[in-house]
Amino acid sequence: MATGAHTGTGRSRDSGARDPTTLHWHAHRDGVWPPAWRFGSAVLRATVPTVYRTRVAGRANLPESGGLLVVANHVHDIDPPFLAWAVRPRPLQYVAAAHNFSGPLLGHLIGALGAFPLRTDRPDIASIRHAQRQLELGRTVLIFPEGRPSYGAPIGPFLAGAGLLALARGVRVVPAAITGTDHVVGRLRLPIRRGPVRIAFGASVPVPTTGTRRARATAVLEDARAAVLRLHASIRLDGTGAR
Repeated sequence: MATGAHTGTGRSRDSGARDPTTLHWHAHRDGVWPPAWRFGSAVLRATVPTVYRTRVAGRANLPESGGLLVVANHVHDIDPPFLAWAVRPRPLQYVAAAHNFSGPLLGHLIGALGAFPLRTDRPDIASIRHAQRQLELGRTVLIFPEGRPSYGAPIGPFLAGAGLLALARGVRVVPAAITGTDHVVGRLRLPIRRGPVRIAFGASVPVPTTGTRRARATAVLEDARAAVLRLHASIRLDGTGAR
């Protein structure tokens, strides 16, 4: 599984890549293409915990059913496969920048594995509606509200608008922190190093029931960011990969 950088739900920071006119993507009935997802899941089970020495804390905070919005910090382009492994057996869908869907091979591949495009040159209402629909169907959606990978830098501010997805009917908002994926990628941007990678999930963030939509979305996003910061501090690795 692969992803592009600069994921979020609102207008992203400038990625340096222009959005394509044509996107090679279509919505799958199950959110993923089951044969591709099963194959990808088998590859992740065989590699993520052993080859990349990945450990997960807080999986008990993930509900077994119902709409689940995972709100995570973004370290590297390769974060989604690790988080997909961590939320198993639930298939994970995630936002990826539209330029990743400019070519048919990569676009259809990551689309089959759960990615859906977000245009970064303008507000992308279609992407937000797709994510809301998936949540209302009881599926799992991952967002990176920072808008782009930090590549090991401190967690940045969360982009306005990401909290709107938390207002979908019946959704649970679970904060997640990930660290170490920047240690996995080596020469030619290939995942050839052994990590380690650490992931933690926190208790679900309450969604306000009073106030305007904007105020409710802002409040839940602020609470989610505070939770992500606390989780990240609990799993942060030093330069040698040790706690």
